Parts: sequence; structure tokens; C-alpha cells
Amino acid sequence: MNRSWKGLIISLLILGLFLGGCSREGIQPPEENPGNGSEITPEEEATEVEVPGEIEGSLAPVLELKNQRGEAVSLGKRADKPVVLTFWVQWNETAINQLKILENVYALLKNQVDFLGVHASAFDDLSQGEMEALLTEIDCSYDILSDEDAEAQQAYFVGSFPTTFLIDSEGKITATYTSLIEEDELLEALEKLLEGTP
Repeated sequence: MNRSWKGLIISLLILGLFLGGCSREGIQPPEENPGNGSEITPEEEATEVEVPGEIEGSLAPVLELKNQRGEAVSLGKRADKPVVLTFWVQWNETAINQLKILENVYALLKNQVDFLGVHASAFDDLSQGEMEALLTEIDCSYDILSDEDAEAQQAYFVGSFPTTFLIDSEGKITATYTSLIEEDELLEALEKLLEGTP
């Protein structure tokens, strides 16, 4: 009888230890982020890296780049006129189409608005000769600047092409487009910008 009770007690102890171990494992606190002591959810991370829209409403970074004629041209606030600024690469057909659309709008508004194309040279292998041939082919009349060190691309948080910014006459970024902006939409946005309406 004694042996049977001892066996039962030992079995219960082993069962209790086993169940207790499982229970403790289930209520372990979540591991904290060693960087700042708080957990970042995937949704928060995704929001953080979507940077192009974050500079909307702020002053456009002022930088100096060389145009297709080797002249230094300033980005940002320019001569109290609004600016259309497009980042592009040769291997993206949509970006080339954006340059063509800008050329059409430039022909209509060149006295009221400045137009600039920024070639993301650090992400393209276009030679100077190929650049000249491309600009001749699309009949580009406005300044195309070369961003060889990706300085402007980083300053404007550009991660896709084309990316187009509208900058008002005070130098503030009023709109950011990370896909093609059609001619009529661009004209409407610039009309509002010239009238000073939001």
C-alpha cells in the first residue's frame, strides 16, 4: 500500500512540474527591442520608411548641381517663381514620359514657372553623349541637372522614379508625386499654385 501511495505521489509531482513548466513558458514576457526598449510593429516600420511625403510642407533643400551645359544651377527656392522638379532615370520609361509631359507644360508656363529635371546619375549608366541624344530626341528645353553623388536624391528622400515635387515661390514643397503626373493634372496644380490657393 505504501509503495502504491509513493508511486502516486511521485507521478503527481512529475505531472505538476511538467504542467507548471508549460504554464511558465506560455506567459514569458515579450522580448524588448534592445535599441530603445519599445517594440516597433511592422505597420509603424512601414510608415517610417515611406519618406517622400514627409517633406511636403517643408522648405525644399537648396543644393547646387550642374546642368547639361555644365553650368551650376540651384535647387530649391528660385527667383520668386514656383518650381516643378522631377527626378528621373533613363531605364524607366515612365520617367522619360514624365520629362516629355514637363516639356509640353514648360512650353505653356516657362515665363511663370521654373522646370528642372534631375538625372539620378548615381543609379544610371547613361553617358554624356547618350544624355545629349536623349534630350535632343525628346526636345527638352528646360534644365536637366546631374546628381552624380545622389546628394539631391537623398536630400529630397527620392526612392522611385519618376518623383516630382511642386515648390511654391517661397521655396516650400506643396506636393509630391511618386508616379507619373499627367499634363492636365500638372496644369491644374500649377494654376492653383500660381493663384496662391491650396
